[in-house]
Parts: sequence; structure tokens; C-alpha cells
Amino acid sequence: MDGLLNFLIGALLSPVLAFALHLLARRSSVRFSFFAAWWGGAGVPMVVNSVAGNWGIADWEATSLGVGIAAWLWWRRRRKDRAPRAYGAKSRALIAALVAKAREATKPRPVLRPAPGGAR
Repeated sequence: MDGLLNFLIGALLSPVLAFALHLLARRSSVRFSFFAAWWGGAGVPMVVNSVAGNWGIADWEATSLGVGIAAWLWWRRRRKDRAPRAYGAKSRALIAALVAKAREATKPRPVLRPAPGGAR
């Protein structure tokens, strides 16, 4: 039972509390980083429990911290590809029209020449 309690407190408490804070922050105007809360919620108790000698909880907190960093790195890599696919059909049509207009504007045109017969 002691191992299960250490796991629940050490590994699962940090991300669950970070998610709860994230939900609360979405309802207010506070900018909030889910991953920063996860890291703070795992890192600080890890150090405190290490100093106090509670190694069962401290190593699960270290595991949670490692999983949080890995999740953040995966999330950053995944989000780069998402932006172009996030555009809706109307936005894609507007962007396509803008690109076509820009391409038309960059086509070479004849240089101004004097009128035949000279200028009056």
C-alpha cells in the first residue's frame, strides 16, 4: 500500500494539479503554462522530499518531472505542423486569392515607351 500511495502522491499529483490550475486559468485572464506548473509541482516537492529523506515520493516526483519535460518537448515539436492545417476552407480560399494576386503583381510588364509619332 505504501508503494501505491507514493506513486499516487509523487507521480500523479503534479500533472493533475497542473491541469486543474490550467482549467481555472482559462476562466480568468491569467496567462498560465500547464507545463511550468507541472514542473514546479514535481520539482519543488522532489527537492523537499529528497532533503527530508522521503525517497519513495522523491523518485516518483523525479519520474513525473522527466515525463513532464518529455511531454513538453513532444508538444513543441507537434505544434509546428499544426498551423497550416488549422485554416478553414474560407481562409484557404482567401489566402489562395491573395497569393494569386501577388503573383499577378510580380509578373513583368512592358516598360513605358513613347507613343508612336512622338509626344505632343
